[in-house]
Amino acid sequence: MEARLAKIRDRERKEKERAESGIVQRAKKRKEELEVEVDGDDEESWFCLNDYDSEEEGEPSASNRGDSFSPAVLELMKKLGLPIGNEQKEEDTEVPDETKIFYCSRTHSQLTQFVNELRRVKFPPSFPQNDELALEEEIKHLSLASRKNLCINPKVTKLANPTAINERCLELQRSGTTQESRCQFLPGKDHQVVVRDFRDYTLAKIRDIEDLVNLGKKVGVCPYYASRSTIKPSEIITLPYPLLLQKSAREALDLSLKGHVVIIDEAHNLINAISSIYSINVSITQLNLCQAQLEVYLSKFRNRLKGKNKVYVMQVTRILNTLSSYLEELGKRGSEGIVVAGDLLAINGMDQVNFFKLRRYLDESKLARKIEGYVAHVESKEQGKHQQKKPGGKIAPTASIPTLTHIQGFLLALTNPSAEGKIFYGKTEEKKELCFRYMLLDPAHHFKEIVEEARAVVLAGGTMEPLLRESGEGSSVEDVLREYAQAIDSGKGGLLLSVVGGKMSEGINFNDNLGRGIIMVGLPFPNSNTAEWRARLEHVEKVARESYIPGPTEDTPSAIALNNIAKAAGREFYDNACMRAVNQSIGRAIRHREDYAVIALFDKRYNSNRIASKLPTWIQDGMVQDRAEKPFGDAMAHIGRFFRAKNA
Repeated sequence: MEARLAKIRDRERKEKERAESGIVQRAKKRKEELEVEVDGDDEESWFCLNDYDSEEEGEPSASNRGDSFSPAVLELMKKLGLPIGNEQKEEDTEVPDETKIFYCSRTHSQLTQFVNELRRVKFPPSFPQNDELALEEEIKHLSLASRKNLCINPKVTKLANPTAINERCLELQRSGTTQESRCQFLPGKDHQVVVRDFRDYTLAKIRDIEDLVNLGKKVGVCPYYASRSTIKPSEIITLPYPLLLQKSAREALDLSLKGHVVIIDEAHNLINAISSIYSINVSITQLNLCQAQLEVYLSKFRNRLKGKNKVYVMQVTRILNTLSSYLEELGKRGSEGIVVAGDLLAINGMDQVNFFKLRRYLDESKLARKIEGYVAHVESKEQGKHQQKKPGGKIAPTASIPTLTHIQGFLLALTNPSAEGKIFYGKTEEKKELCFRYMLLDPAHHFKEIVEEARAVVLAGGTMEPLLRESGEGSSVEDVLREYAQAIDSGKGGLLLSVVGGKMSEGINFNDNLGRGIIMVGLPFPNSNTAEWRARLEHVEKVARESYIPGPTEDTPSAIALNNIAKAAGREFYDNACMRAVNQSIGRAIRHREDYAVIALFDKRYNSNRIASKLPTWIQDGMVQDRAEKPFGDAMAHIGRFFRAKNA
């Protein structure tokens, strides 16, 4: 360890000397001059596709391998951790990957609560200390977050949509962009000293997301990218659901879970969170917009397309036309329904397209961004830099979000096994326009990768994602909570009306006087008649039917008995979905061991064992039996005695 650290210190010292002597600055200046010279040749040259050869798709090139190994040998070398060609690193000078805890929760506010609690913990030193030298060890903690929360570039942060922020960030660092147009906070090879300073300051004390943003502004480097160098030496990493549960996000951050502990808070929401991450909607407007943008692009570059570029672009054109026409045809049949992926792929020879190769091409060629960029370029020339077509126009880009990138996710979903997810057609909730919806039914495959890679996975109780289609604006909620708290503190009291599964039921504490009583009206069962819920229940019943194994003293069940078992499993799943929302809502008022509240359940079904047994044990133990059969006045008298005893 000491030898490795000595090499790190020596390397960092030399890099710092080079930076101070001006070598890096001169090299940077020469690079800028070259970029300006190249950019001046042709303002539209960047939008043209580079030559693409897919002969070795799916395997590394010989130059990267360093030798002509077979794919099987390469895979074995990868599993054993052996270096492959250019992938070889100076292992002796690598920062050690400390055993760490990944703490994941649904919202940034919940992560902030955890960070605040972490600051209160004081750990003794790992090694015995004498009286003269008493040390306290600081936890090496890192808060990971999205660009939306960590970006410090005003040109990017002014965009409200997270996808628009991501695309704008990538746009400001694309090749061919002049130095003046690139993001000035993006760390490069010439900024390693600043990145290490950011790393050291980050680990010096426990910081939340806001602290990282302020630190990035202070040292002049992007917290989103600079924080990646802090991952390996960290001991505890807090991060939101999408950065952990989505494989592409983990790969983008170079986040390895191997040998580490994963704690998932708010785990009641885990299944819904994974399903939401891997589900996707594509509307008829998006399909038509993408077609129109592609036509504009081809009107300029059609004759320049050669070889594989021409093949793949023509495939994209055919797929877009097929999806659009098929969706319009489905819309004539009814308001919603299930789409069989095989039937969709059989149209116009789409089943002959290798979607995995097509995805690789779209990723490497950056076709979506080139199309979107060229359309924006055309629009700015024709209508002025800050103008777009009037509402209803077909080719105006929308907030820097490449439509083809969005559709690409849906195309890949077409290759998933039918048992894993289903495709529906219907109408969007906002604009009521035709759309395809891919819904992930079985998140087991995606979560299995996390479980198999991590040293241990701990699931902690938690919140539930809102089930009601609700406004994304959070300011109104904060205003209501502030007014409610003021009414309580003033002694007047307050009554707060909320929807089960809404914003008030996730990550908000109504502890002490903020919540001395909860009235739960009814049971919030989801609508089982929607196509999505029908598919969910059918999937649960199918799994129950296939996985049922009779006990040693049982006979093989008949088809009718097996069907009853499957129906019972579906009912259990449906009841659990309802009661998770109930338990989450009523749990908002009891936040610590000394807290107390009255909980009134207004529905006779709470008297049934099927429902009551799904309440938390601490609530079941405190339930007043047979209360529904007695007069309302008796209930009020009982509540009065309860509060008088607490205040005595």
